[in-house]
Amino acid sequence: MRAGQAADCCGKPEDAYPAYGLADVNQLEPVEHLLERLYQSVYYQRLQATDRCMEGLYDLTRRIRDFAETYPEVAEEGQPLLDFMKAFKPGRKKEKKESGEGEG
Repeated sequence: MRAGQAADCCGKPEDAYPAYGLADVNQLEPVEHLLERLYQSVYYQRLQATDRCMEGLYDLTRRIRDFAETYPEVAEEGQPLLDFMKAFKPGRKKEKKESGEGEG
């Protein structure tokens, strides 16, 4: 470092930062691309696992409904799960009727 030249806390000259920054970018860019691919792979594996779990829950709610007529205690015990699964029911959502509709 020359006399009168400004330096950072590590003793590097301030005009050296662009070179150091570019080297850091060139070093980190391939690692970033690799991590993006790994993240996507794990993300899609988790989506598939979640899908399998939801299939199990759909099967369970179907069985609760099947047994509910014969065994009312099954319906009582399974009601919280049935209520929860209503939010995930496939298909169109029913629209709520307005309070003034249908009155003469």
